[in-house]
Amino acid sequence: ILARDEVLILPGQPDTASPEHRSLLNTLATLTADRKEREKDVRNGVRKDNPHAVQFAAAKRRYVQYWKKVKRLQSERESAKGDTRIAVAEELRKLKGQDVKIGQDYESAKQRYEAWSAAHPAPAKARDAELERLDKAIASLREKIDALGHE
Repeated sequence: ILARDEVLILPGQPDTASPEHRSLLNTLATLTADRKEREKDVRNGVRKDNPHAVQFAAAKRRYVQYWKKVKRLQSERESAKGDTRIAVAEELRKLKGQDVKIGQDYESAKQRYEAWSAAHPAPAKARDAELERLDKAIASLREKIDALGHE
């Protein structure tokens, strides 16, 4: 499933487009993906200027993924029968105890991130500078692509 803003439909065959046109489209796709990722970070309150941001984001991702996996396996175990149920229960058993380390890592990273953020308040800007830079680059690329026409 793709969001409508993730699809760019152009007439003609991709292999008939010039190398320059294909290169611009690839760059546009990369910048659009970068923008979407940065927008997600901004929405989640992750500040790129915080030196603990990368570790915090990674720890949070591991924490969330761990609990999603546990919930999925618990659900599978409840609906499974026989050998499948035993195998899923065994997989859950192997995960037992990891939650403590993952939770401690997450809390530690979160505390470091929040302590730095509290000591260094974010500038009162209406928009994120990285998003602005990406928006300008995307707009410029779209103009170049439009200027080339639909080859």
